[in-house]
Amino acid sequence: MSFTHNKIYRWIKSIDWIFSLKVRLTDSDYILGRKAAKAAKKSKGEIRLELYSIRKYWGVSPDLYYRYRLFDIPLSREQLLDYIPKIHFYTKYYKDTYSGEQLRLYGNKLSLYKEFKRLGVPTPEVLGVICHGKVCNADMTACISAVDNEFEPGEEVFLKPVDGKGGSGIVVAKKLDSGAWETADKKCTFDELVGFLPRSSDYVIQKRLVQRHDLSLVNPSCINTLRVIMQWRDGKPYIAVAVLRMGRNNSFVDNSAKGGISVRIDEMTGKMFPLAHSEHGLETLDRHPDTGYVFKDGEIADWDSIRHEIEKHSAKFTSLKEWAWDVAVTEEGVCMIELNLEYGIEHLQSCCGGMRKVLNVYP
Repeated sequence: MSFTHNKIYRWIKSIDWIFSLKVRLTDSDYILGRKAAKAAKKSKGEIRLELYSIRKYWGVSPDLYYRYRLFDIPLSREQLLDYIPKIHFYTKYYKDTYSGEQLRLYGNKLSLYKEFKRLGVPTPEVLGVICHGKVCNADMTACISAVDNEFEPGEEVFLKPVDGKGGSGIVVAKKLDSGAWETADKKCTFDELVGFLPRSSDYVIQKRLVQRHDLSLVNPSCINTLRVIMQWRDGKPYIAVAVLRMGRNNSFVDNSAKGGISVRIDEMTGKMFPLAHSEHGLETLDRHPDTGYVFKDGEIADWDSIRHEIEKHSAKFTSLKEWAWDVAVTEEGVCMIELNLEYGIEHLQSCCGGMRKVLNVYP
């Protein structure tokens, strides 16, 4: 091995070490998993062997073993290795899959909205953009006023950070009969609502969607979206895996980072798997904790039509190798809320198990 190759090799290993150290110091799921491992069902010898197998196969620190609490799950060696380490997914597979230009385009809600409009993809309308405390049109070419007149009493506004992820930073307010706006902790005018936002971020202004009736029966507190992972296979867009993400505890978002839960959907039939899961804490539930909706009896109605629409719009993105849709189902049909390149592998594997073979991700 040449000196240059030695330097590259050491640099890669240092990245793994730094990444692993950050996980061990800051990832609450890993930290709690390490504590729970003291009462593991498997023997210490089994655990050491499985940790060694993960490290040898993937070539990175086996932190995922504790993050997913695999020490309590009976797994064959192949099933164990199906869990993709986040460091491999985000620093190798992910970097090899997307270009910097794609990351910039699809990681920005405003540029994504414009791309959707250009391609004829149904998506929530952007009524305006809040930039440095001023309300502008979607093209950001002029300041506008009276955006709140677009809302009827009882409707809700979503103010979303343009570069936000995981539901972070979203502000929701409801318009009252008086014309004032009500958030979780205050009543104010629309101008005051805008003034409360940090000026370090831009925000898009959107109306809250109304989901189809059957999905409100699962959970009415928010739009419960389909997270659908798409890949190109044999020249066609293919649904690799799909889950239904649900809010709980009256949350206005369904993101797992905000306490949401997810149930896997059979991508061919639309039927729900028997158990839903949380990403953080790894809870397992056979019914929705707020509504009592039983997952083993559930299915997404009119799935064939929904799947066809998702595949039809996916066919417009020929430059992408893999991506995740966030899809709302309304009475009018599907509405593509977002297209995510940086979707969370942790959320997916917490709900669906190891994704190596499903996504064709290998060392």
